[in-house]
Amino acid sequence: MNSLRFRLVAGFAMVEAMVTVVVVAFGLLGVAGLVSRSFVAEVEATQRTQAVMLLQDMVSRIEANRANVAGYVTGNAGVTGYVTTTGGGTTTTSTVVCNPTAPLAERDRCEWSQLLAGTNEQIDTRNAGVLVGAIGCVYEIDAFNRIHAVAIAWQGMSAGPAPLVDTGFAPNGCGRDLFGNENQRRVMVMPVRLGVLNS
Repeated sequence: MNSLRFRLVAGFAMVEAMVTVVVVAFGLLGVAGLVSRSFVAEVEATQRTQAVMLLQDMVSRIEANRANVAGYVTGNAGVTGYVTTTGGGTTTTSTVVCNPTAPLAERDRCEWSQLLAGTNEQIDTRNAGVLVGAIGCVYEIDAFNRIHAVAIAWQGMSAGPAPLVDTGFAPNGCGRDLFGNENQRRVMVMPVRLGVLNS
């Protein structure tokens, strides 16, 4: 009788141990998923912060050279910081080199494109910017009222909300169809209104 009771108790203990292992395993899987999602959210937040700083950088450049604002306008072509050359059957991509004697607007655009490419953040001589495939665009929205817009588009870490519809607002077109899946394209726009300074 005691032997039977001992076996029953041992059997229940084994079942309890197995149930505990299963519950702990599901809990650990949940924690792993949460850590993965929080990593993606952290990278996306870092990308947005970087994009805001780069937008403000170009806005400051335009405001400092407001007389030549037309020289900054790129439209949807934008700037990426890379130049592709083809020759001898091969295609190479390299970081754009800025001409120090070029007009200020051209130099500003070139230097900004280098920042978009991540040249100021390097690991083992490779650009390590956080904005994947970043492209920067400058638009003239209203010539009479001197309203412009600076936009940056990049590839996000995961699929986001539905892609921006083409509503006729030009900055929404920055980087369109460059990242394969439009749900991964992120766009940030900063308006620039240039007042007329009296002398």
